[in-house]
Amino acid sequence: MRYLFGGIRDWDFLFEQAYRCCAPGGWVQSCELDAAMLSDDGTANDNYGIDTWNKLFDLAGKKLGNSFTVVADDLQQQGFKKAGFEDITVVNYKVCPVPFFSFLLIEVMTGNTDTRGIASHGRVGVGQEAEGGG
Repeated sequence: MRYLFGGIRDWDFLFEQAYRCCAPGGWVQSCELDAAMLSDDGTANDNYGIDTWNKLFDLAGKKLGNSFTVVADDLQQQGFKKAGFEDITVVNYKVCPVPFFSFLLIEVMTGNTDTRGIASHGRVGVGQEAEGGG
C-alpha cells in the first residue's frame, strides 16, 4: 500500500484488515509520505508559501478526520503492531517532493525558472505511479 495519506480515517482498521487477509507467513508493505514540506538547513522555514502549504494540510486533515501526517504521527508502525504483525521493519527516507511539486519549489526558492529537467522527471514518476510501476 502506498500514498494513502489524507485518504484513510482509521489506520488501525486498515492494518487489521491487511493482517486478516494475509496468509500465514505473509507480509504487507506500507509506503507513505507526510504532506508537510521541510528542509534540513532551514531555508524553507521562513517561506510564506511553504508555511501556508503545511498549515493548510494540517488544517484539512483535522477537518476531514484523515491524517496527512502519517509518518510524523507514526500511524503505520502503531497500526502494524496493533494488528498483530511481527518482525516490523521501518525504513525512513528523506525525499524531495518529486514528482509532485519540486520544480515549483525550486522556482520559488531559487528564482530559477529553468526546471524542465526536474519537471520531466516528475512526469515520469507520475506516469509510473498511475500504472502501478513506480
